[in-house]
Amino acid sequence: MTKSISISGFGINVTDLDRSVEFYTQVLGLEEKTKIDLGELHEVLVGGVDDRHTILLVHHSDRTEPPVVGTGFEKIVFLTEGVDALYERVTANGGSSVKEPWDLGSMGIRVALVHDPDGYLLELIERRG
Repeated sequence: MTKSISISGFGINVTDLDRSVEFYTQVLGLEEKTKIDLGELHEVLVGGVDDRHTILLVHHSDRTEPPVVGTGFEKIVFLTEGVDALYERVTANGGSSVKEPWDLGSMGIRVALVHDPDGYLLELIERRG
């Protein structure tokens, strides 16, 4: 049994790597951490400035069809200090609205749901008070 294990990140398949990198960095505000070119596989790791965990954006060179979001995938969750502004930025720049920002007062958060350009569900959360 492993004594110590932690999550490094997770990968999602994308249709257009450049578009996805731009969306996750310019629109969501993450930064590009690393690019990896393995010939048939191209990857870019993105994450927050101080994040130890990353999202691995993956594009297979031989893939001609859009990736199918698996039935086990639920969502990627982001914490932000301004849900409403981020929601507007996402929906104006390649993302689409699933549910406009709303308050979950009992939890002390404001939440919005959007899809990224490939259809992945993103939950945007702002902690209140």
